[in-house]
Amino acid sequence: MILLIVTSPYFLYCALLTAPITYLTEKLKIKLDDPAFNNSVRYVLVLALFPIIIAILAIIAFSCLKWYIALGLVAIAIPSHIFFHAYLRRARIVRGIGTWLKHKDLQAKHKELAVKLKGILKTEL
Repeated sequence: MILLIVTSPYFLYCALLTAPITYLTEKLKIKLDDPAFNNSVRYVLVLALFPIIIAILAIIAFSCLKWYIALGLVAIAIPSHIFFHAYLRRARIVRGIGTWLKHKDLQAKHKELAVKLKGILKTEL
């Protein structure tokens, strides 16, 4: 949770950089029927568009900023697509844990299933 809060400014930077790819992926996902093919489409879009986005960022950054600041911006932009999706995955996990903690009936069902699983494992051994 704290890690998500601390890295949120970088997440916003990554979200801005990957917005065109995310937008195109979501638009194409609506038209495609096969959910397994969506990852392939996203992979091809990242492979084709991300170098172009980085090049545009480099041209703008190096023409408007000092070279060492521009170099830093471009360097931290390179892993931005990976970080963006990892951050979203961790945020979903944290939200799921919060939901689990909020609903006592889910916790009771979890304990009940854990007891049943222990019983099943003991009988097999």
